[in-house]
Amino acid sequence: MYRFSRKVNQRRRIRQIQRQLVRHIIVPDNELSDDNSSESNSEQFIQMHDQEEESYEETFRTTINNNFVSFPSCINHLDQDTDWASEDEYEEDKRSLYSGSPLSVTKAVHLITNFYLDINLDKQKVNGLLRLIKRLLPKPNLLPSTLKRVNQLLHLAPLTTTTLLCSDCYQSCKRAGFRSKTCANPSCSTSFRQRRSTEVIEIVRFDVRSQIQWIMNRNVAFINKSRFFPPNDICFGEQYQNMSDRSNNTITLIVHSDGAPIVRSSKQSIWPCFASITEIPPPLREFQSNIIILALWLSKKKPDVNIFLTETVNDLSLLIHDGTSIFIGAKEYKIQLRTQFFISDLPAKALFCCTTYFNGYSACTFCCSRGIWSPDYKKVLYPYEKNDLTARTHDSYLKAAREAIRKSNGGKEVAVEGIKGLSSLLRIFNYPTQIIYDFMHLVCLGHIPYLINRWCSLIDKKTILAIDKKLQQLRIPHNMKVVFLESITMVSQWKAKNSRLFVLHVGVPIMLNHLPNLLFSHFVIYSLAIKLLYSPETKEEVLFAERLIEYYCQTAPLVHDPSIEIFSLHAHLHLSYQVRLHGGLAHMSAFAFESLIRYIKNKAHGSCNLASQIAYWVSIQHAVKSNKVNLREDCLMNKFNSSDLIFVQYFSTFRDSLRRTNIDYTKISTLYKRYQYSFVIFHSLIYDDAFNCNSHIISFIDNINNNMICYGSIIVFFSSNDIMYAFIQRYVDCNKQTSHYVDLPKELHDRINTFYRIVSLSNDFIIIPVGFIRHKCIIVPISDAFCISEIKIDYEHD
Repeated sequence: MYRFSRKVNQRRRIRQIQRQLVRHIIVPDNELSDDNSSESNSEQFIQMHDQEEESYEETFRTTINNNFVSFPSCINHLDQDTDWASEDEYEEDKRSLYSGSPLSVTKAVHLITNFYLDINLDKQKVNGLLRLIKRLLPKPNLLPSTLKRVNQLLHLAPLTTTTLLCSDCYQSCKRAGFRSKTCANPSCSTSFRQRRSTEVIEIVRFDVRSQIQWIMNRNVAFINKSRFFPPNDICFGEQYQNMSDRSNNTITLIVHSDGAPIVRSSKQSIWPCFASITEIPPPLREFQSNIIILALWLSKKKPDVNIFLTETVNDLSLLIHDGTSIFIGAKEYKIQLRTQFFISDLPAKALFCCTTYFNGYSACTFCCSRGIWSPDYKKVLYPYEKNDLTARTHDSYLKAAREAIRKSNGGKEVAVEGIKGLSSLLRIFNYPTQIIYDFMHLVCLGHIPYLINRWCSLIDKKTILAIDKKLQQLRIPHNMKVVFLESITMVSQWKAKNSRLFVLHVGVPIMLNHLPNLLFSHFVIYSLAIKLLYSPETKEEVLFAERLIEYYCQTAPLVHDPSIEIFSLHAHLHLSYQVRLHGGLAHMSAFAFESLIRYIKNKAHGSCNLASQIAYWVSIQHAVKSNKVNLREDCLMNKFNSSDLIFVQYFSTFRDSLRRTNIDYTKISTLYKRYQYSFVIFHSLIYDDAFNCNSHIISFIDNINNNMICYGSIIVFFSSNDIMYAFIQRYVDCNKQTSHYVDLPKELHDRINTFYRIVSLSNDFIIIPVGFIRHKCIIVPISDAFCISEIKIDYEHD
């Protein structure tokens, strides 16, 4: 134990006496018995770590059913403000914050902690905020004045282990001081000097089991509840169904990794490895608080998968083979872990699977197609007629990886059939069925911008301005926060969500009459195929989309030129197979993970030990954000009176519609502007008029006309005899449909007109039960009509 000076000890005694006096004033004597002991022992929580200490890792063991399961964890030696406390020593503080306060100390600490987490304050500013609030409160009060004391009250438990490696030799670094590290490898060429922070690799690994338990407890009301899962979700794909085991409680992980710059001046990047839980329905699955952080890599160098993820893979392998137990509420559940797929963009996929990059000769992970060098275009192309669609296998990967390692033999890296080495990820994933292409990067950030750039070179400036104007004037549902600020000539600056909206819903109607017929017809094939694969309703739709994609890829060099046949176009040929295995493309994208990368980057302040800082704030978030997720029951919202002026123009039509439906209009006096069903909120026209959105345009089932899918604009909602209804103005089909604008086989016309129907607003009003509503829709004006498109996934991630 360190010895302290007489002055330091005197100040401690004074602070201890002051705290005891405050407690006697605020808390009756009979409540002090449990608190005195903890204060008298406060010294034990001030831990000073030996500066000569070389090890940065510790582990704790959790006893589960008399079996010991090891999870990496550590006290963060690099963070001098961290002061971990056990739950036994800091129980919930139910005392009043001050005399007469309606809040307890613990409640106040939780409120303040949530506040500074939301606005992303650093430690210095948090300490300043705590001191300010303490001064403003009535005195005496029990509010902690330091972040260290707040963490003690939050029962902050260690969730991580931090390892520092030399960026030259990948050996451990030892600590020579608070900010100085030296390489522990005497053979390293730079072991003689202190290493700068940019010369150190920081790896932080997280405890997987505790995060799973925390997430499952928050979402217990939704786990495996079939009504919350869309019919094209991952859990209905062949891969998940073949793995399903009804005798066990299974947790299935979707794993993702990618990199992003975090300190531009030093060119350091953060590479997080995330996981989400398939058994939690979308959109909850994609919430930031429901995504598991497996590990973080911080360095100027790109990660070596076998250094970065080996320990994490070991932990996951242990949970896969042996299972574990978690507590949900007061009950203990035995769980079995599984993996669904690994998803990333093409460069990260090659990096983590030790395969050839996308611009190489054997870049495809699904088939044996080999690219050819084009001297005319100075790049590797994958011509459709040269494809070798023989499927790769896991065994062939392992064989090629071992051969590549043998041929490399410590020298120059050699690729065998596109495989450069053995990845530790392949211990928990099957290659290639669980190593998939990402819809966000392949389609939204890849092919769509590439295609639009080609169009821009073929159309005039006046046409470009007309297209830009239409994009800027779009009115879309309120939950789709997409604004087209850049011209199509700057499509490379578009966000992925802009390209997603373009290819799925608005691209076809906006480009109609603005592209040459051949280019437009070709794009309609692509858009229709992606729309079918995005949220398929039947297996037949997937098969039809597969035929469309093959036709699109086969004809692409004829419509454009051979330079379009780069690897990203070839990869489209395997999307339909992915959809059969893992569900719709809507659930196989990196939107949520990429959003989380931006979120955790903001948790790092300064330039030192940034990965440890992120882990620190994530641990605090887990300690305070533990409320269970609840969903409001299906209901009507925003009521108003039928006599209000906003409804005057519809009143007589509404009354006539009620008569035709045999509903007593004299009993309908209260109307509603919005309706919530599960995770989706529908608006009425009366509600949307005040905003620049269109959440009142919907598709619905007409049970009178053979359950036909129809379209309409919701005017208002109401309830009668405990049944909720929608009052709707119908859209009707126009004589001229989208198929009239394309030069394609007639067998495609019905499909094109179904997904991009041209309609006009009628004077026909009907009343339907809200249960007949299908989805929100997007309408794009075309002359005096509209092209309407169903949004089958109503809660897409931004």
